[in-house]
Amino acid sequence: MKCNSAAGRAENVKEILIELIGIPSVTGTDGEARIARHIHEKLSHWRYFRENSSHLRLVSSKLPDVKNDIYAVFALVKAARPTTKTILFIAHFDVVDVSIYGSLKPLAFDPPALERAMADVELPPKAKKDLESGQYLFGRGAMDMKAGLALELDLIEEFSNQTNRYDVNIAVLAIGDEENNNGGMRIGARFMKQAAKELRLDVACVVNTEPSDAGKSGTEQQMIFMGTIGKLLPFFYVRGAGVHAGSYFQGMSASLLMSFLHTVVEANPDLVDADKGEVTVPPLALGLELRHREYSVTLPDKAATFFNYFFLKKTPSVVLDEMTAMAHDAVHRTKKHLARSYAAISARGYTRPGTDLMVAVLTFRELVEVVRHDFAGDLDEHLSTIAIELADTMDVREKGIILVEALLELRKAETPVIVTGLLPPFLPPRESLGSSAKEIVLQAAAEKLQNYAEDTHGVQLEKAIYFAGISDLSYVGSGFSKDELRPVAENIPGWGDIYVIPFEEIAALDAPVINIGPMGRDAHKMTERLEKDYTFRILPDLLRYFVKQL
Repeated sequence: MKCNSAAGRAENVKEILIELIGIPSVTGTDGEARIARHIHEKLSHWRYFRENSSHLRLVSSKLPDVKNDIYAVFALVKAARPTTKTILFIAHFDVVDVSIYGSLKPLAFDPPALERAMADVELPPKAKKDLESGQYLFGRGAMDMKAGLALELDLIEEFSNQTNRYDVNIAVLAIGDEENNNGGMRIGARFMKQAAKELRLDVACVVNTEPSDAGKSGTEQQMIFMGTIGKLLPFFYVRGAGVHAGSYFQGMSASLLMSFLHTVVEANPDLVDADKGEVTVPPLALGLELRHREYSVTLPDKAATFFNYFFLKKTPSVVLDEMTAMAHDAVHRTKKHLARSYAAISARGYTRPGTDLMVAVLTFRELVEVVRHDFAGDLDEHLSTIAIELADTMDVREKGIILVEALLELRKAETPVIVTGLLPPFLPPRESLGSSAKEIVLQAAAEKLQNYAEDTHGVQLEKAIYFAGISDLSYVGSGFSKDELRPVAENIPGWGDIYVIPFEEIAALDAPVINIGPMGRDAHKMTERLEKDYTFRILPDLLRYFVKQL
């Protein structure tokens, strides 16, 4: 640990960051376990943890949707003056893949070498300017989000040597698998319920240190966020009616139905969500395919798609109702289009017969109940067996679609149908603008932090409600009741077997949330970079002031 001066703190944060970047902890690789063990080993040598070994834990656990074990490191430093009041800092140590670096891939985790090599590479003008300025640190994970983790470790290291500095306990929960399905925070919430009871902790606030640009893309402003956006992945599975292409109007093309589904859902302004002046982007398709399709002069009869859906105040059931309405609208538009086409070519001499096929619309839960009615046996056990037998390497969303297909094979009716439901992941929205005692304290501390940043450092901290890039804060507490969450479990295929969220443990971590992070640009790109001055010189002081206010 460097001296406690601003310069000493800045150098310490930078050293920790370079050390963390140097460990290639790409999501889903052994690097996640390696960096977790490295952090645990590093902290285990601190005097505080040698004397309080139960306050440092290396956590690992499995989830059905994650192939490898998921790792986390928990470190708690208790204040000299006994208290249960605890501030929990969280940060993820996994990073996205580096294939985008091309020939510079071997240098992606070595900032000094990468920056030297980038001097001879053609870069976007803004990135080139930032590189030449010397004010940015380039490298995978520099911005997203090993800088935030370095800041947290620096803070808790100082506190471990001066436990009388604050009258509040400070804990850090460093987690993996954020960039995939947020598995780290799901096991983290489960662990925190146990740790809070065992170590007698009352979590007053959960602080994330994701970078501002990740929360508001393209921002040039230092920011704090009082919550985080929610995310759903609504899916549609279309079962049409396949016929020879020459008998087109006697069948129902899954491809045509799907095209109208995309027309009515994607970029639909009626499907955005808004709260207190903040508005989400509309849904966008993340996956689309014709299923089990080899070349054949036959109408495609199976297709699947799913959409990214950001939300702030809506409930999952409201979104499912919207998707059901969109499916009905797509059916209406498809049939209208076919009728118009058939009339037009009939007027030109086409004489083959047509048909007006009915197209049912079901939610996944409704499909399960339709099949259950006629199924001879335990349907849940049957689906569970199918789910468990699917390969570990298969994407969890593909597993969900396969389970929908398994149900449709058991459905007695062979008429066309659109099934809608949800696929993983599900991230609930969270905001801390309520009237609970903890929220009021947090709101006051955030306001004082804004004033302090401007008065002391000349920095205007912009405050927003929702971190718009999705974050692990979604798994802190719950803004939904059990009844409001039930449609999630009922409409995600394979719930409990291929994907699960520990709602009870998440609700137990009932604390307001805030994100106070560094500045940077181009997360997930080869030009990912961290702004140095604010991150190393100013933000360590702001975090310490914020802790003091709580």
